[in-house]
Amino acid sequence: MYSLGSIVAIIATLMSVACNFGAIRFSRMIGLVSKSGRERWKGGGTPLAGGMAVWFCTTAMILWVAFAFGFMPEYFDLGEFATALRPLLPGIQKKFPDLLIILGVGTGVFVVGLIDDFIEMRPWLKLLLLTALSAILPLSGFTVTFNSEMPFVPEIVTTFWILALMNSFNLFDNMDGVLSALVLGIAAGMALIAVFGGQLFVLAIILVIVCVQVGFFIFNFPPAHSYLGDSGSLFLGYMFAVVSILLTFHSGDQWWLPVTMPILMFMLPLYDTMSVCWLRLRAGRSIFSGDTNHFTHRLAKLGLSNLEVIVVTLLMSTVTSIAGFLISRLDSELLHAMVLLLALLMVMIVIILEQAAERKKE
Repeated sequence: MYSLGSIVAIIATLMSVACNFGAIRFSRMIGLVSKSGRERWKGGGTPLAGGMAVWFCTTAMILWVAFAFGFMPEYFDLGEFATALRPLLPGIQKKFPDLLIILGVGTGVFVVGLIDDFIEMRPWLKLLLLTALSAILPLSGFTVTFNSEMPFVPEIVTTFWILALMNSFNLFDNMDGVLSALVLGIAAGMALIAVFGGQLFVLAIILVIVCVQVGFFIFNFPPAHSYLGDSGSLFLGYMFAVVSILLTFHSGDQWWLPVTMPILMFMLPLYDTMSVCWLRLRAGRSIFSGDTNHFTHRLAKLGLSNLEVIVVTLLMSTVTSIAGFLISRLDSELLHAMVLLLALLMVMIVIILEQAAERKKE
């Protein structure tokens, strides 16, 4: 008898390492490599292999975990979770078709990203396809917990949220190792929410995502031998959007949780997206044009090494995600506001440092 959590962690990590190694060789064979250009932080020629490995390992492991949780729990030593899990078994079995829809949409997101990695689709076509995929879940009844008397508001908010996180993760994947650091940092707060909320299956999904990403990080550590590509970054953004919706709920008068908790947890990628879009518009360029003005690039221009940028990203994303966890545990609106203020102050410090560096450069 073995602990299911240990088995999931070991298999997911080892499978990810093996699949990433094979995907690198396969990507070189078919010419799926990064392209060089002035908008790139590094030169081209690096295999865009991570997306294939991350998508396959994450999807396969989540399906296996769902089957193990829902249909074969007696074969695993679940320890202290056994008592808590037993009442959930009928629900897991009932929701298994919904999980197939979630992973099916995730596969569609991966395919769109993979096509873009090969042929670089027109931005508006890519956005249209991703919007259509984002709308499938809310149309299937999977929406954020959102109190509104207006029709279709939960569905619209859910679609926008999934689309926003997919694109934010895609934009944040702009330097070796930084998206892996972001994933690990945000997952820390999410795991705490799942543990304290008794959402064991969601915790298992987070564990799978983290372990698969650790396997990829071995090959993405600077200097990177593999990139996620759009297929991987979009898929990760989608999965985190789904997990955040599963974790976000409110009870009684805690009406703020469906809004502030996920925004806090994803403050760093959302800030990067908004700031880089503002810089592009200010320069008179399209928001879809690539450049080296992302948050991570601006840290590097301050003099930080690639490894230091990774560490800063990990620390900041961990702080904001744990702030999101703290808000989920607080009943006082005053304490809630204080935690939110502290997170905003941290971002403001970064903005001031960036602006000071920009003035010095000029």
